Amino acid sequence: MEDVFIELVASVGRQEPVVLATIVSSDGSSPLPAGAMMLVKSSDGEIVGTVGGGLLEALVIEDAKKYFTEKLPPKVGTFDLNDDVSNEGMICGGSVDVLLEPINNADLRVFQTLLNARNEGADCVLMRTFDDSGKIDRGVFLSSQRDTLPETILSHTGNDTSIVTDAIRHSFGKEEIRRINTARGGIIIQPIRGLQDLIIFGGGHISKHLAQIATIAGFSTTVIDDREEFANPERFPGASRVLASEYDKAFSKIEVKPSTFIVIVTRGHQFDELVLEKAVRTPARYIGMIGSKRKVISCFKNLIERGVSIVELKKVHAPIGLDIGAVTAEEIAVSIVAEMVRVRRGFDAPSYSISDQLMEWFDNQKDFL
Repeated sequence: MEDVFIELVASVGRQEPVVLATIVSSDGSSPLPAGAMMLVKSSDGEIVGTVGGGLLEALVIEDAKKYFTEKLPPKVGTFDLNDDVSNEGMICGGSVDVLLEPINNADLRVFQTLLNARNEGADCVLMRTFDDSGKIDRGVFLSSQRDTLPETILSHTGNDTSIVTDAIRHSFGKEEIRRINTARGGIIIQPIRGLQDLIIFGGGHISKHLAQIATIAGFSTTVIDDREEFANPERFPGASRVLASEYDKAFSKIEVKPSTFIVIVTRGHQFDELVLEKAVRTPARYIGMIGSKRKVISCFKNLIERGVSIVELKKVHAPIGLDIGAVTAEEIAVSIVAEMVRVRRGFDAPSYSISDQLMEWFDNQKDFL
């Protein structure tokens, strides 16, 4: 997976010059929203990430190349995207403001802090401040600092300190980049979302593809299976952790947070049911279980008889995944990740249509509510 922050930290650590390009605002339509980032790694124009491709990306790369031969200060450049250039492959209109900033060893601590926090699942905010000379200062605020932002870092904003502080506090967990003009220059406030943990129970064919696709989509993936031949790092090279454990004991070895996603795709109904019973009693944001509607009803009935409530079960995505007509293991994995992304983007309710049979069965269980 290409990751701008991972590659930035690695390149700067190797003393390789890089330029970071970030969309900070747009007027009209643009290929990607504010916050999209691209790392230009050399004067040859090698890139990681994207600001949307097409003409915009080509123009940004050409401007970034100048930083490898000239000592230029960071700047926000405006790139016009008019409809009359559609023959160049661009169908957007309006203009896009892109921050170009050379990154060197003096900046490494800031981006290493950001990368560590993000990889641990913590939301953070990257702030850049500019003065009239073009000098840039950077700071990273962690979610744990929400109520104690150090005023000294914000001091050069003058009388605008409270406005900036409030803007930072309200940025945690969001994705909208903010640009504020101050008496002494300008400030760009960029929220960075922490990676969501994905815990996959089962190490079979679907899990193999699911772990790969989910990692590309920005999840930090743990795979659990009770068979050592399936629970090994070689089978899941992109996973953050692979754990061989009996399913009923696995929950004591992992942390399930309110941001955690859980996918249940074990090799048998009895194991799926065992995991689901424990999963619904965690604060996980997403719980999905594979299986037909008939299997889901049977499983839910068994769990209700063991004291699990309808309220807990109604938050489960089962059958799992968006309905895209998936048949192969690869396609099923795509449908599952698509549903997780849908939840990550704010659509928390299960996305499938519960069958009349399942809904009728739910409505007849009022004694259990």
